[in-house]
Amino acid sequence: MSEPNADNLDASGASESNPFEAPTTAGAVSEFNPDTHGYRLAERGTRFFGALIDGVIGLAVYFLAAFGVGVFGFYPLEDPQGPVILVMTMMVVMIPYFVVVGYLITTRGQSPGKILVNTKIVRKEDGGPIGFVRGVLIRLIGVQWLLGSVPGFALVDALVIFGEPRRCIHDYMAGSIVISTRPVRKVRGREHQSGAVPPPMSE
Repeated sequence: MSEPNADNLDASGASESNPFEAPTTAGAVSEFNPDTHGYRLAERGTRFFGALIDGVIGLAVYFLAAFGVGVFGFYPLEDPQGPVILVMTMMVVMIPYFVVVGYLITTRGQSPGKILVNTKIVRKEDGGPIGFVRGVLIRLIGVQWLLGSVPGFALVDALVIFGEPRRCIHDYMAGSIVISTRPVRKVRGREHQSGAVPPPMSE
């Protein structure tokens, strides 16, 4: 019996001479590799600053909402239900902010912080848009907000990024990676990302 070769393999990778043979890796689909598309995984420090910016913006919106509620007298201190009214009113005030963040992640794969530091969330398997379900429902609300409220989870989630794939727990659960949006180009035989200052070259 002759050995199968690349000429007699069908689309699934199985040999035409032996239809019961297990498919080979010839028919396998590889995962998205940013390097082959002119991009790089986002640096850990860049992701940290993006998350920090998002946190500062979120806190600013929260305190502005709290300030507005207090200034306009929507928080009756003498009312036993005052704290509940305060929280509910602040949530209503902050809903537009949540909508904007959700819209940006769904359509661009970017939060405000990621836009400012030039990073983007994409699907790990093909580099496509992360979408609403995975980007907002799973990654943002399900993991970062809900699980993030569990004591200690946010710290563990952040520390996981120091692994080689540079992915946090919310990345693994949503099937996402974060890439730099600056395309990599060649400069004098070396690679650097567009928009960044090229390294000094000796003459």
